[in-house]
Amino acid sequence: MSYCGTDGYMSPEILMGEEFGLPSDIFSLGVIFVEILTRTLVDGDTFARQLPSFGLDHDEVKEAASAHCPPSFLALALSCLAIDPAARPTIRTILDRSEEHTSELQSPRLS
Repeated sequence: MSYCGTDGYMSPEILMGEEFGLPSDIFSLGVIFVEILTRTLVDGDTFARQLPSFGLDHDEVKEAASAHCPPSFLALALSCLAIDPAARPTIRTILDRSEEHTSELQSPRLS
């Protein structure tokens, strides 16, 4: 099986040469969410993959999260990073959960 992509965004199943599908894209979206909530780009040193599963260290993500990051957004990002592809949320779930914390992400209006 061949694959393509950027290592930092690849799901564990791709990195381990296993079958992959839409849940792999959900993992990649989770990595992007982590970059947003930590204001840090994923690279070989930051959020390095943990063996043997090739997952991201959830404690490292929590420690690096912006102080103003809504807890619901952090939880959503971490759920997208589940090692088990079947445990990752669906797109519908992500959209529904995003609506739950949209108000937390809106900036205050200037008078």
